[in-house]
Amino acid sequence: MSNQSTEPKPTWWEKLFKKETEKKRINIDTDIDAIREFCDDAKRDLKELEELLKNFENLHRESHITRHTASKMNAKTRMTLFEDILERYSSFEDDVEINKERLKIIAKHLLDDAAKSGHKDEAELKMQDPLWKFEW
Repeated sequence: MSNQSTEPKPTWWEKLFKKETEKKRINIDTDIDAIREFCDDAKRDLKELEELLKNFENLHRESHITRHTASKMNAKTRMTLFEDILERYSSFEDDVEINKERLKIIAKHLLDDAAKSGHKDEAELKMQDPLWKFEW
């Protein structure tokens, strides 16, 4: 008697395009650590961004009182500085979005656990709450 399965083996393209049916293992501890690390990094990033904005503001004020030749130099410096602000802000916003997704995973897991632990009514109410649905 053979132990081989009678199901045909999937072809390479079936493997390639097959949807995952198994849920990915959720590691809440890892997500919480990542969010905490983001918060620590955000403090530093926001200080740097605030310093860049302060420098930009000073250059902007100077632009109103400088001569024509100095004004050209000031404008170029402001554009360079502003580009740095945009890049940092964009990166910060990306990090916020990534951690928002982590929070969504944690929220879903928490509500699933609450429902399984006898708090189904409360979990269902939270599922309808815009805050818990991340509709802000």
